[in-house]
Amino acid sequence: MAVSISTEKNDYNKSHLSNVISFSSSIDPSEAATKSYLIPISNCLKLFGTSETHGLSNEQAAKLLATYGPNNLGEEAKISLLNILARQIFNAMILVLVIAMIISFAIKDWITGGVIAFIIGLNVFVGAQQEFKAEKTMSSLKNLSSPSATVIRNGTEQTIPSEEVVPGDLVVIKVGDTIPADLRLIETHNLETDEALLTGESLPVAKDVSQIYDHEIPVGDRLNLAYSSSTVSKGRGIGIVVLTGMNTEIGKIASALNTGNTLIKRVENKDDANAKEYASAFGTSVLNIIG
Repeated sequence: MAVSISTEKNDYNKSHLSNVISFSSSIDPSEAATKSYLIPISNCLKLFGTSETHGLSNEQAAKLLATYGPNNLGEEAKISLLNILARQIFNAMILVLVIAMIISFAIKDWITGGVIAFIIGLNVFVGAQQEFKAEKTMSSLKNLSSPSATVIRNGTEQTIPSEEVVPGDLVVIKVGDTIPADLRLIETHNLETDEALLTGESLPVAKDVSQIYDHEIPVGDRLNLAYSSSTVSKGRGIGIVVLTGMNTEIGKIASALNTGNTLIKRVENKDDANAKEYASAFGTSVLNIIG
C-alpha cells in the first residue's frame, strides 16, 4: 500500500514538473519579469543574463541602469499646496466650465451660473484633497525604501545605493533588511518577510524557492518571490532582481496613487479634441456631481 502511495506521489510530482516546464517555456521573454514566479530558477538566470555565483558584471549593470533607469519611486519633491491647486484649476475642462459660468452670469442666468460655480469649487476642493493625500502617501512610500543594497557582482558581494540596483542583479538579504526590488528567490534559509504594506497580511510569510507554479496566482501566494519595500523578519536569502522602480508591485500602487480620480471628466487628447468631445466631457462631469 505504501509503495502504491509513493508511486502515485512520484507520478504526480513528475506530471506537475512537466506542466511547469511546458507552461514556463510558453511565456514570452518580454513577460518574464512579471511572471518570474512561473519560471524555474535555471531559466530565470538565462532570461536575465546573470550567473548564480558571479551575478552581473559592473559593465552589464551600467548598461542595464542606462536602459531601466534608477530604482526608485520617483524624485523626492516637497508637497506644495499652491502647485496642487494650480493643477486642479488650470486644465482645459475647468476652463471650459469657467467660460460657461461667465456666460451664464453675463446673460443673468443666475441659477445655471451658480450650479456651474458650485461644480467648479467642489471639484477643485475634492481633487486637491485627493491629490494632497496621494502625495503624502507617495512620500511615505519613498521613505520606506532602503538606501543601500547588498549585491553580488563580478563574483563578490558589494554594497551599492539601492537606486543602482538593476534587473538581473543578485541581491543578498538578511534579517532587518528592506528588500530593494522585486526578487525571484534562488536560495533561502528560514526566510520570512513582512508583506503587510503590500498584501495586508499581518503575519510574516515563509518563503520557499522550491515552490513552482503552473498557473497564475495572486501576489500574496507567490512564495518564491520577495517584494520591494517588504522587510526581512527572519532568515536570509538570495534573489534575482526581476523588477525595479515603478515596475515593482509597490511601484504599481504608487502609480495608482498618482492617477487619482476627480469628479471632472478630462478630455484625453486636447490637441485634436472637438466641440463634441468637450460637450460630452461636460455632460459626464455634471452627471458625476449630481449622480
